[in-house]
Formats: sequence, structure tokens, C-alpha cells
Amino acid sequence: MSFRLVATAMATISQVQLIERGVHMAGKLYGQAPIPMLVVGTVMGSGAELLKPVACILINRCQHSHQAYIKLTTNSKLALGLSCLFMLQIYQSPLVLGLSRHQLLVYTLVLTTTFKFLSLAYRTEHFIWLLEHQMQYAFFGGFSGDLSKFFRRLPKRSVRPTWTFSEFD
Repeated sequence: MSFRLVATAMATISQVQLIERGVHMAGKLYGQAPIPMLVVGTVMGSGAELLKPVACILINRCQHSHQAYIKLTTNSKLALGLSCLFMLQIYQSPLVLGLSRHQLLVYTLVLTTTFKFLSLAYRTEHFIWLLEHQMQYAFFGGFSGDLSKFFRRLPKRSVRPTWTFSEFD
């Protein structure tokens, strides 16, 4: 267990540094374009884990199967989230609360390492699955569908008197 803790801390530090370097390198190379910064940061942070779903899609497409879907691992999702965070810092977004590049790097290292330790010790991946399910419900149609069903409910119509309408209504 002690070796796992040390290896997890070292892997997390290198992963966060790779993501940060990838986002800044893509920002310099592509002229602050957001999509290349996200892609390069995520690929550098998650490595081959991100390429597995892409390969599955290509294989299913070549076999003329329509059952292809992308299922990212927790590590790839973390790399994508950190890439977004570092990209927001480059654009000096108020969502980052005015943190400098090095402050953001330190805070993400501490939070990511803590998350990995909790995941290792207590198996907290189920928390991420629950959070994903709630985000999917809120942002991708579940919540809006429920609201639209709720507001489409019309009160029961009573019999309207016909004498209040003109012949052109």
C-alpha cells in the first residue's frame, strides 16, 4: 500500500504537469485556439487511454456497425477537466478566480492528488458516476424534458360560453 501511495502521487504530479505543458504549448503553437489546447492537453494527460475509444469507433465504423460510442475513463475525464481549467486560466476567465499559472498548478496538484488518494483508499469512483449522471440529466435533456412536460400541462378546460366570441374568432 505504501508503494501505491508513492506511485500515485508521482503519477499525478507528472500527469498534471503534462496537461499544463500541453495546453500552454498548444496555445503558443496554434495562436490561443481553444479546441487544440483542449485536445493536446487531454491527449498528453491521458495518453493511450483517450485513443482506445477512438479506435473502437473506427473499428465499428469499418465493420459498418452503428453501436459505436465513446466511454472515457475517469483518468481521461480528469485530463479533459484539467485542460479546460488551464485553458480558462490562459484566457484569464473569472471562473479561475484570478489565480496565476503557478497557483493554479499547485491547487490542482493538491486536489488531484487528494482525489486519487481517496479513490485508491475508499473507491470513490461511484461518486464520479453519480455526478456524471446528474450532469447528464441537467445538461442533456432530462431536466429540460421534465420541465417541458410539467409546463405543457394545461388546466382542465371548462365549457366556454359561445356568446362571448364573435363570428371572426
